Amino acid sequence: MDISKWTIEDFVLHRAFVDEVLNPTPESSRYWESLLENNPRKKQQAIQARAIVLRMYKTHERLVPQDKEELWGRVQHQILVGTNPSSVKDMRSKAYRSKKKGHRIGNMKVPQIYRVAAILCVALGFSYIVNLPRWEREPYLQAEPIAYVEHRLPAGMKSTFALPDGSKVVLNAGSSLRYIKDFDADKRVIYLEGEAYFEVQKDTLRPFVVLAGDLSTTAIGTSFNISAYSPDSVNVYLLSGSVVVADRENHEEPVFLEQGEAALRISSGLMKGTFEEEEVMAWTKGVIIFNRTPIMVAVKTLENWYGVTFELQNSPPSNLTVSGKFDNEQLKNIIEGLSYSARFSFKMEDKNVKIRF
Repeated sequence: MDISKWTIEDFVLHRAFVDEVLNPTPESSRYWESLLENNPRKKQQAIQARAIVLRMYKTHERLVPQDKEELWGRVQHQILVGTNPSSVKDMRSKAYRSKKKGHRIGNMKVPQIYRVAAILCVALGFSYIVNLPRWEREPYLQAEPIAYVEHRLPAGMKSTFALPDGSKVVLNAGSSLRYIKDFDADKRVIYLEGEAYFEVQKDTLRPFVVLAGDLSTTAIGTSFNISAYSPDSVNVYLLSGSVVVADRENHEEPVFLEQGEAALRISSGLMKGTFEEEEVMAWTKGVIIFNRTPIMVAVKTLENWYGVTFELQNSPPSNLTVSGKFDNEQLKNIIEGLSYSARFSFKMEDKNVKIRF
């Protein structure tokens, strides 16, 4: 199929494209993905057309197949006949006399304006059904409640799982992740609190969006890590591909990241920087790395990692930092190692650790 000269209307009026938007299958998704990969200039038009189709079909309200056929028949009839019977003859006469290039419906050429009218007919037809009283539209439409899936991990536990689109997630301890079951038809939205690593399955028609704190991170097919334990400190680390990071609260200019770059949420706004991949990704491999880390940040990390509570019996020096690398190490060994450089004593009682500087 050649879509190199398609307009938004062409996408909206093509039955195979509408079926892909409303009822995608792995085969059809691969087919359209291939078409758009070969025609990159048409991706934006396809995305806009998808949004139009979803608005017309009300995404979460499903039509049975026979009703779809009936409505499409009515649309085609309206295009050809209209409300005035004489309009058919006039339309044919104008179409045959026109020297402008049009598009063919049946055996008749129709100027571009009639193609726009076709979209309006579809939109009005579905709008009419959607706005009927419930008892009148029930045979046509059946609303489905929005169901969410949530993964919530306590301190001391990590989890790896796959999302409905095949994307991989590694969720850190003390974190939660929530999304609409099977995602929306036009986007994949994730709500994150805490920290997670994502390997996103590519889908140019359904952007992958992670909302964490005030930041939104948008990707198509890529891998990145987000740390958002505090709304005031949200960091995005890009390992492959590209993403767009936007501040939803302050409406600043979005930050475009490439591999090896990071977006850091600080008090003054978004800041772009770089990072050490080993340090950022260490937690996914069971490794803790402290690199001149403030002692209180290290304490919070250990509390979350091992599910314990630290009790500081006096205040540490404000400039005290710790360093060290611990590969799947027991908590007692880590604390003992840090105690030499940070000069503190400690006592462990079950899930409680007492520290004295």
